[in-house]
Amino acid sequence: MAREHDLYVVFGLPERDAADPGKLYNAAAVVGPEGVLGSYRKVHLGELPWVTEGAVYTPGTKLPLFPTRFGPIGVQICYDFWFNPELTRLLALKGARLIAVPVGSFAAPGRPDTMRATALARAQENLVHVAVSNSVGGPGTRAAGYSGSALTESLRPDDYVGHSMIAGPAFPRFGVLMAEAGSLEEIVVTTINLRQQARFEKVFDYRRWRAGRLASASRLIADEFQALADAAEG
Repeated sequence: MAREHDLYVVFGLPERDAADPGKLYNAAAVVGPEGVLGSYRKVHLGELPWVTEGAVYTPGTKLPLFPTRFGPIGVQICYDFWFNPELTRLLALKGARLIAVPVGSFAAPGRPDTMRATALARAQENLVHVAVSNSVGGPGTRAAGYSGSALTESLRPDDYVGHSMIAGPAFPRFGVLMAEAGSLEEIVVTTINLRQQARFEKVFDYRRWRAGRLASASRLIADEFQALADAAEG
């Protein structure tokens, strides 16, 4: 279908490790007109009693870029994006122009506001576009009498908030909310101007700076993270 309609599609699925069938990943596949480009495996997994993924899945260990005719894209899944800004920055430094973010964000007071704020922050921090696709509905919208999950009912709602959105830079503005859905199922569409995105490279070319005159900042950050990892392992 991607080949027929000349599209790139990112969709979530449980992925079994071909080399180790005992491992499952919370993953997102990337498919284009050329075929299957690969998958991204969620790095940050939640834990009980809020969600079950930490008891089921193995954390991912790679941050791949996926080549498209529009340029490289990166993928993150839910918690990776909302609460862990390091991953977006790393993907951007590696050359990503768009971050696709499939999420399952549940309803909570003010949740659409925090989603907008985070999407705009990630877009502005990294001067990339972000496309967030969130689930809608939940057990309460299925068959009458369906009780949902007893594990989570007392802790969080079982319905997803929707509000899929697309945000990105629009020179000279650093971050603009370009499109947003509501709480029901719908298609969100916008046009992304990559030439306009690239105009920031003339005035704020942080990728080149971090690889050149500010390489010391990259080394400092890498060293600090390495020290934290060493302390955790020790």
